[in-house]
Amino acid sequence: MTANLKHRRPRALRIVEAAERIGTSPRSIKRYIARGYLTAWRLPSPSGRGHLRIDESELARFMVENGWVK
Repeated sequence: MTANLKHRRPRALRIVEAAERIGTSPRSIKRYIARGYLTAWRLPSPSGRGHLRIDESELARFMVENGWVK
């Protein structure tokens, strides 16, 4: 029997979700983004100020590089 493997699209995390995963505040996550430690993007919106999203793999990279995960 062959496994039905789908290419999984990376999950886009909200700021609150990212903060919960590393045990910090959403404000700290926004600071990391502003300082260039984390890469994020904004969802499209009419005002141009859509909600921020962080790729799950980007957060994993950040966690490893900063000693939150071994």
